[in-house]
Formats: sequence, C-alpha cells, structure tokens
Amino acid sequence: MPDEQTDTSLYTDLVQLIGSFPTAQYVRALTLLGVPDQLLPAPRGAADLAAAIGAHRPTLVRYLRSCAVLGLITENEPEVFALTPMGALLTSDGMFAAMARATAGMHHYLPYTRTAECVRTGRPMGEDTLGTSFHRHLEQRPEDLLALYQLDSMTSGDCGGSIARVFDFTRFPVIVDAAGRHGDMLAQVLAAAPDARGVLHDVPAILPAARANLTARGVIERVDLAGGDLAVDGPPGGGDLYLLKTLLWENDDERAVRILRNCAAAMPPTALLLVIESFLPDLPHGINGPDVDEETRELHRVNFSVFLQRGGRVRTEREVRDLLTTAGFTVAQVSRVAGDARTWDLIQARPR
Repeated sequence: MPDEQTDTSLYTDLVQLIGSFPTAQYVRALTLLGVPDQLLPAPRGAADLAAAIGAHRPTLVRYLRSCAVLGLITENEPEVFALTPMGALLTSDGMFAAMARATAGMHHYLPYTRTAECVRTGRPMGEDTLGTSFHRHLEQRPEDLLALYQLDSMTSGDCGGSIARVFDFTRFPVIVDAAGRHGDMLAQVLAAAPDARGVLHDVPAILPAARANLTARGVIERVDLAGGDLAVDGPPGGGDLYLLKTLLWENDDERAVRILRNCAAAMPPTALLLVIESFLPDLPHGINGPDVDEETRELHRVNFSVFLQRGGRVRTEREVRDLLTTAGFTVAQVSRVAGDARTWDLIQARPR
C-alpha cells in the first residue's frame, strides 16, 4: 500500500485512467443514438425520446441516469432529461461527436487490449484483433471510416489554407489529392487556386461522403472522384501536383514505399509531389524535458498508437527523406508552416 506521504489525489486520477473504457462507450453511444441532437432544442420525456431514437424506454432511462452521473445529462424532473453544457458539445455537427465515434470504436479499442503483447513482440496488433488490417476493417465500415476522417479534418483545421500562405497552388492546373479522405483539404486548396481542377482519390467506400462534402463546399463541379487503393493501384495519372497528407505515418516502411512508388509511376516527369506531415522531433532531454511542448508530446504518443493499430510510425525528417529516395524521388525543398491547429512539415519532391 502507498505510505502516508502519497498524494491521495493520485488515486482519483489513476481510477479515472483505469476506468475510462466504459465512460468512453457511454459517450460514444450518446452520439450514435443521436440523443444530443434530440435534446438540444428542449428537455424531453423518456417515452417521447425513446420513440424519437428507436430505443427501449426503461433501458434508456437507466442509461441516461448513468450519463447524468458523468455530467452529460440532467434529470430535474422524473424521467425528463436535458443536456448539460458538456453534453451539448456532442451534437452531430461538432468535433467531439466525431471524436467519440472515431476513437471509442472497436477498431480503436481492440488493438489496445493487446498493448502488452505489442510491446513484448514488437508487432502491431491491428490484424490480430480485427481479423484484417486496420485499413481494410474501416473500408468495410464506411460510417466508422467517415468519423475518423471527420476527426482528422477537425484536428487538421485549415491545413490547405495555411499551406497556401507559403506555397503557390495557382501554378498547377490539375491537383490530385491522393488519399484525400472526404475532401476537406482539397476544398481548401481549390479555394486558394480558383482556376485549378482537383482529383480526389481514396477508397471507394468514402466517395459518396466525399461527393456530399465537396458539393456542400461548392467545389464539386471542379473535382473528379477516383476510387482505389494507393498501395495497389496508385493515384490517377496526369496531374500537375500530387498531395499526400499524413498518410506515410499510417503505414509501415514497406507499404509507404509502395505507395510512393505508385505515385511516382502515375506522375508525369514535370509533376510535383507535396508531402504534408508532422516530423517526429528529437528529445534531447527526454519526453518530460523542459523544452518539450504539447505538440511534440502528442506526436510521441501517436508514434506508439499508429504502430499498435496499423504498423505505422511518425517519422523524423531524415526518415521521410529516405522513404522518398528509396521510392525514386528527389527531394527539392523542405519547409514548415504553422497552421491554425498544428504545425505542418512540407517536403516537395519530383520523380527521378
């Protein structure tokens, strides 16, 4: 047992760490059921709410009272429920709903149940726990894939617009966003290059959501959609600029080189590849050193997470350069840009 000098506040913090799986599932279920959207206009009785979301009323009451304990719901009259300010952050159009769906799903959790085995063996656990690769698992579940992409867009902020401050997109008539997700960054890029056309390439399962998103953003008439697997088919050919954002760190070295080689094969000799990543910084004084900011700490956390789930890794600048060289590219320029959400490292490269 801890001695009398132990800070007892640590007990609460540790219990919260240990018990976070059930609470995350409560939050995720709240978004999947659509409860915040239903309660945002006004409080509702349990019977009315159950009918609206297609739920079993007695079980809904038990569940919502559990959510009330977590500070997400209030019940000021028997079986009449309302949102707290924190619960109101979980409406379907917000970042936290996407976060709950993307990071509290089984594709996220199951690999973490084998963390100790991952550390002992040095092997990722995605395929062992999901029955297939992390990427393939999500392709078979378009709603989970879209939630992950939405979360990526929200945490990336105005990535395309930020890069446009230091990189002239207007030089390129055709811009191919390889693995462009559901189109947020491509829409930002096309806003900065109003005469350009875009090609959004990603797995076929996400293209309906990409079409809807690009339509809502008013650029669908300037975009061609192309489905495929970058590691198998490569992107469409004929573009002038190819964008590859935070894809390399989702893959091991072998798959990353395959993707880059497929890009090189599709690119005309005059085309340019723009790799958009966040390089893994060195830690001269350790992860808890006084010179380590929160963005650096988060990258080192992600470095283990992407390996555990997908076999990927966050790489240093030297390691990204080595991948490009191995895949047949010549690095032309490296730069950094501070976005509204995070800092981006940019590598411009041309096929040899």
